[in-house]
This record gives sequence, structure tokens and C-alpha cells, in this order.
Amino acid sequence: HPIVETEDAQMLLLRYKNLIDRLRRFEKDIFEKWANNVPIQIESNLMKPLLCRVENSKLITLNFDPQLSVILREVHYLRLMHKENIPKCGIAFSEEQETYRAYILNLDQSVDWYNNVSSQI
Repeated sequence: HPIVETEDAQMLLLRYKNLIDRLRRFEKDIFEKWANNVPIQIESNLMKPLLCRVENSKLITLNFDPQLSVILREVHYLRLMHKENIPKCGIAFSEEQETYRAYILNLDQSVDWYNNVSSQI
């Protein structure tokens, strides 16, 4: 179209290309930082005990770190976007999502039952 050939349009197209390049670099940097942190976060959070006793009490709590749920969600959406270079440990962790969800639900229910019985005795 003739309007694209004008000097102003060319300047706008150049600014557009520069902005897209900066956004892609920003996305790449953010993804690389995330990809480097995911294995560390998964390993450190999975090493924590799942059940913890509340201080000065007989009650217990479920200690499944919410950060792990965030990682599961992020890996899920990155896979839907067909993003490459997702850390292998993140993919492996994500593939076990249903197992972890079932464990969390069962443990949460067990903790509730235990706390209920413990508080009534």
C-alpha cells in the first residue's frame, strides 16, 4: 500500500521491529532465568517433609510448597505454547502432576482428620 512507503511509515515500521526485538530478548532472558531456577526449586521443595507439626501444639500441617504448584502450572502452559528448552526435570515433574494432586488431596484430608481427632481428645 502506498501509505507504507512514506517516510513516517518506514520510521514506524523500524520502531515496531526494534520493539519486537527488545520484547523477544526480554522474553528469552526471563525464560532462561526461570529455566535455571526450576530444577533448584523442584529439588529443594521436594526434599522438605510433607507433614510438619505446628509449634506448641499436637496439630500437623501439610507442607507442600505452593511454588511447586506454580511450576506445574507454568510448565503446563509452556507446553501448550510449544515452548522449546523446558527443563527436563520440569517436564518430568509435570508428567506426574495427577499423582502429586492425588497425594496432596489425600494427605490434606488425612491432616484434617488427624487434627480433628487430636483436638477433640
